Amino acid sequence: MNQQFSVFEVILFVGIIQGFVISISLFFQKPLHLNKRLLAYILVVFNILCIKIILHTTHLWDNPSIRYLPISLELLIAPIIYFYAISLTNSSFKISKKYLWHFLPYAIFAAYSLIVYLTVLPISTIGEKDKLAEALYFNEIKAFEDILSVISAIVYWVLSYRQIVHYDKITYLQTANSDISTLQWLRNIMVLSGILIALLGFSLWQNQLISWKFFHVFLAGLIYYMGFRGYNINPLNIPKEVKLVSDKQKETNALLNPERQLAQIAILQALEHDKIYLTVELTIDSLAKSINLSPNLISSVINNELNTNFRSLINRYRIDEIKQRLLTNDVEKLSIAGLAYECGFNSEASFYRVFKAIEGVSPKEFLEKHKNNDSQKMF
Repeated sequence: MNQQFSVFEVILFVGIIQGFVISISLFFQKPLHLNKRLLAYILVVFNILCIKIILHTTHLWDNPSIRYLPISLELLIAPIIYFYAISLTNSSFKISKKYLWHFLPYAIFAAYSLIVYLTVLPISTIGEKDKLAEALYFNEIKAFEDILSVISAIVYWVLSYRQIVHYDKITYLQTANSDISTLQWLRNIMVLSGILIALLGFSLWQNQLISWKFFHVFLAGLIYYMGFRGYNINPLNIPKEVKLVSDKQKETNALLNPERQLAQIAILQALEHDKIYLTVELTIDSLAKSINLSPNLISSVINNELNTNFRSLINRYRIDEIKQRLLTNDVEKLSIAGLAYECGFNSEASFYRVFKAIEGVSPKEFLEKHKNNDSQKMF
């Protein structure tokens, strides 16, 4: 008799096929960054979890050769997503042997499940298989594994969130780019994985087929979203964290005034004469290389002598440049958004946000205000 698939199973099949196609494509990318490899692993794990529920809903789990197949991968989800977050916020990160302990809980339960499967495999009747598995405390251990999966997911979610916040702070202090797609992508993943954790905990608590179906439909949607959106996301190229100057160091800095004064002159020269702020992907690191100074010294001078931070300083110069071009009728040659891109902004939304934060009005309001002032001066 032909197998009839429900709408639920068809949805999962679509997610599974898409997930495997994307994961295979990711493995063939050149160069294969660690974040792409980890994303492929995440999609494979999600796919296997979807296959697991299909085995139950289609009653294939009642097949003696499939019964107790060790495909519970819930304990793999959290650490892989955590390392995925690290790989996107640190392009030089590698998973060495010292990180393998993160996968130890999964390895222990996977080994136990494999032992149970191989033990009951020779038995041909489902009832006898279940009795033997029960004698091996299968249900009790799986229940403990489920609880541990939720706890693990919460812990790693918190660790991933801290990782993102940490690098968000670094990018804010050391890059002029106010619209970094990688960090936004990570924030989206954090929200979606948080929902996934909540659904997993709810499904384990209810332990009803309808709740598990809802969980797996969401999982299938997550496979689709992560596959297509994450395919072209590359790791951040963030400079090393710069140590900020403490109050105790200010007295020491006073003794280095000549060096710091020269550094300040070099920074202002790069901004006012060379207009380095027009560079879209400008960072403290790239500025340091262009004027042959250390990132630490540049950060210290900007924070203390110029009384601001790197991003605010660059945005101030960019906005001043745009204001000057607006007032010299450059807007007739380019749109306001076009001027923003020419002056170093990499997105229209971030430009309008920064302009209004600094000037208190939108670019159009600023332009209209000055046009009205010029008209009044003529009379």
